[in-house]
Amino acid sequence: MKSLALASLSALAAPFGVAAAEPSEERGAYRCKVETMRNVSMAKNLPIAEPERVFALDRLEDRGGQLVLEEVVVDPHSESLVTHRIDPATGHYEASAMLSDHAMGEQYQIESTGTCERVPASVESEQ
Repeated sequence: MKSLALASLSALAAPFGVAAAEPSEERGAYRCKVETMRNVSMAKNLPIAEPERVFALDRLEDRGGQLVLEEVVVDPHSESLVTHRIDPATGHYEASAMLSDHAMGEQYQIESTGTCERVPASVESEQ
């Protein structure tokens, strides 16, 4: 049962089970590649099921030079609060999530890191 919970946790956290955002036609987007994912609560590295994520600029909020998106992800077995951060100056990406697994009655902290590049909306619409 615990391995099933870890498998679903990994799938949800990849990165955290959220579909990629559609880029804004006028402003472009950031394409981020997740390079590491770790369950901090259990001190375990997790497989990366969704290695790439696209964030439309119009969904990101500028906070002190970092672009931030906060999301709440809910499914029948769990819910999580996810904070994505992009440093436009360096291209560094990090995300952190507090995931509550209802089936196991446990909470996990998941952290991901990677790199991002800014892309125009026209590049993304060609894919």
